[in-house]
Amino acid sequence: MLTRRTQTGQALVGVMVVMVILFALAGAVAIGASTLLSSRGSSGATGNDFRLHSAVNDSVAQVAGSTGACWAVPPPGSSPSPSPIPAPLTVALPSPDGVTQTLCARMDGAAIDAVRRVQTPPTSSACRTVTLPYTGPIRVGVLFDVHTSGTGWAFLAPDDFPPPSGCQAGLPPGPKGSCATLLVAGWNQVALSCDIGSNEGTRLYVKGAATSPHQVFAAAQDPHASPATSVYLLAVQSPLAVSTMEETLLFVTGSTNRLLYEGPLLP
Repeated sequence: MLTRRTQTGQALVGVMVVMVILFALAGAVAIGASTLLSSRGSSGATGNDFRLHSAVNDSVAQVAGSTGACWAVPPPGSSPSPSPIPAPLTVALPSPDGVTQTLCARMDGAAIDAVRRVQTPPTSSACRTVTLPYTGPIRVGVLFDVHTSGTGWAFLAPDDFPPPSGCQAGLPPGPKGSCATLLVAGWNQVALSCDIGSNEGTRLYVKGAATSPHQVFAAAQDPHASPATSVYLLAVQSPLAVSTMEETLLFVTGSTNRLLYEGPLLP
């Protein structure tokens, strides 16, 4: 009798164990199905993010380890000083994206801890003045992306330089060489380098658009820096839309590559 009762109890326990396992499996299947359904909405965004970063990674790889890729503004006072002609990088991506382009500019002689990201002040005008945190004697370099619907200009000058009269169409007289540049309609990459005299502050003047540029990357430059250093500004065209770009700042020496900034490039 005791043996029969024991066997009955063991069978009951076995049935309960099986039921618990079945309930657990059913719960796991339900959770898996729910996760799969909820992930369908985010898979597209994840895929798009991978596609964009493939373009960024390809662009960075093309300049990593090099202190002479892309174009850089000539040093102040160099003679002759031909204007550099920006040449975009060609980025080849897997299907279905194909080929895109990356704008690329370079600033030399800046220490990795010397590069500063300066937010530009909001304005309702196409012209703006940006005060930079440098006092001479010093050589100052700037890199930035700016969008304009028409022609524009940008120049570096000491703070005692007479500011432009209103938002004039042409480049004000005075700034020249590596301290100034003209802008064309669309996206422009600006690289400027200028010597600022003793006890003078530094200002950047830009005629672009009311919303552009959003920020400026600036640094004190040492033309005799050893080892040679370069800071690359990359404006990477997204494979998702021609009008969408990603802005990246990369510091490079012969043996060091460090990403200093990455974010969407806003017009």
